[in-house]
Amino acid sequence: MKTNITILLIRVFLVFVFFVGILICAWWYPFSLTITTGFFVPDLEENDISFNMYTEFYSQLAFYWSVSIPCFVVVMLGFRGTVIAKKEGAFSIRSAKTLFKMALILFIASVVFLIGNVIFMMLKWNVFAILYFIVGGMGLVISGVLYAGHKYLVNASQLKEENDSIL
Repeated sequence: MKTNITILLIRVFLVFVFFVGILICAWWYPFSLTITTGFFVPDLEENDISFNMYTEFYSQLAFYWSVSIPCFVVVMLGFRGTVIAKKEGAFSIRSAKTLFKMALILFIASVVFLIGNVIFMMLKWNVFAILYFIVGGMGLVISGVLYAGHKYLVNASQLKEENDSIL
């Protein structure tokens, strides 16, 4: 009974994270880049938007959207992990492998996100660098927690197998 409630709460949380991610990708990234590049604000001296604004806006938008894709994969893997936990129980090797995949994908995506933001900061394109460094750091922390959960599940599943073999 407790496991079903926990799985339901995890699923609700994952759906919430999914929709927050959609909101960030659909609204925050274009909005923040519009603020930093002045893309949709017409220049009083020039009638056309310069090539640099196009480059700055679309390269950052493509980068942020492409780095967000692995985060959605992690959410989907998390949902798949709840299905595995419901079928096989919480302490299984498959659950541990799923957590390891999630941790690895999120770690790589967070490192790429941080490197990209350093590059954008050096180009003086990124006004929200501090915010994005915090987000990248949170991604690294979450990937570390997922990896610790992986190690915990590996040990717990080994203990469970030993106990089941004794009984």
